[in-house]
Amino acid sequence: MKKITTISATLSGNRGAEGMLRAMIENIRALEPDVYFNVLSVYPHDDVNENDYSSVEIVDGRPKVFMIRSFMEAFIYKFITKKFVKRYCRASKAILESDLVLDLSGVSFVDGRGLPLLIYNLQCVLIPKWYNVPIMKVSQAMGSFNGILNKMAARYALKKVDLIAARGLVTSAHLDSIKIKHEYCTDAAFSLETKGSLPDKVISVFGSLRKNEKKIIGLCPSVVVKEYCDNHKMDYKVIMTEFVKRLTDKGYSVVMFSHSARKFTSKSKNNDLPLCREIYQKANNLKDFHFIDDILNAVELRLLIGQCDYFIGSRFHSVISALCVKVPFFLIGWSHKYAEVLDAFQIPEMALDFKDLKVKKLMEKFDELIEEEDRIRNLIESNLEGVVNLSGKNSELAIRLLEAKNETE
Repeated sequence: MKKITTISATLSGNRGAEGMLRAMIENIRALEPDVYFNVLSVYPHDDVNENDYSSVEIVDGRPKVFMIRSFMEAFIYKFITKKFVKRYCRASKAILESDLVLDLSGVSFVDGRGLPLLIYNLQCVLIPKWYNVPIMKVSQAMGSFNGILNKMAARYALKKVDLIAARGLVTSAHLDSIKIKHEYCTDAAFSLETKGSLPDKVISVFGSLRKNEKKIIGLCPSVVVKEYCDNHKMDYKVIMTEFVKRLTDKGYSVVMFSHSARKFTSKSKNNDLPLCREIYQKANNLKDFHFIDDILNAVELRLLIGQCDYFIGSRFHSVISALCVKVPFFLIGWSHKYAEVLDAFQIPEMALDFKDLKVKKLMEKFDELIEEEDRIRNLIESNLEGVVNLSGKNSELAIRLLEAKNETE
């Protein structure tokens, strides 16, 4: 039986990462059923509860385990001695025993994201390579590489990666600028099969709203965008609350939900629920504003967005879901990763940079969405199949690496 270990994605918390992870597990097993997965998780206890795969083991991959212990053990294995392998932690053993490691980072080696993340990006490459295990960076955004430290680290690490999938043409150009070979794939979550149903309480909300005969707007705030706004002295919560009020005043129903959520914690890391609750409270029982205060998985969230007439999102993979269910939208973003996905559908104008986040700008962008609705629907429809096919290429490339390793053994 072949073994694959995944890093940088979980089944809980960030539902975009869950979408990528589930798509890769399911698509790879469709091509090669005899594959077992180890998922290195930063939320191992939550992931165990959400793991519904018999072929998947959740392994403790929290930072103190992966970034400290696994890194030290890999260093010892590579440069000092292999005699203490039996004492290694489960995360180290999972990687060492694997035929392939899949790095499912959404973004990596991006200028300006700080030293801790840069160190983590390096470790995601070095640990598998020190164990002589092939590694693939599943389709993700990389660059820019203007910062000296980031550029040096990226050049050093990415040359060691066995296969890199760039998520868009901007990333591809960034990689070309530092002479890194790569393939081009769209995001893995595009090929996530949408099967299942919505919880009864969500079905009930939308059933009631349809009786009002008002158009429904889905709204997905992001604590990441809020943090960028905070750094620029912009009050994200006030802006979004006033925006919702303007939309309801125009005769729309607004349904807000969280695309990243964690149980039993108020921490904001991979958790938009506290932010959503604050926005909802600030709206003070605003008529036609509804909040689904619940944790939904990646498939349920995609189905929820499919119930909306329009969508406004900040979480990257919420936008991917809107595209997959062909719902017209605009996004509020902070990175070239957003532009890349819109470029693939020929609708780059449907992005609003967080720096332009003002109520007037939001209303102008929404009016543009309504005016261009038919054109946007047609472009999504005409481009979706090709994008989904390029997403499935991630799994095909992973299988190619598995086969290449077997041939050399």
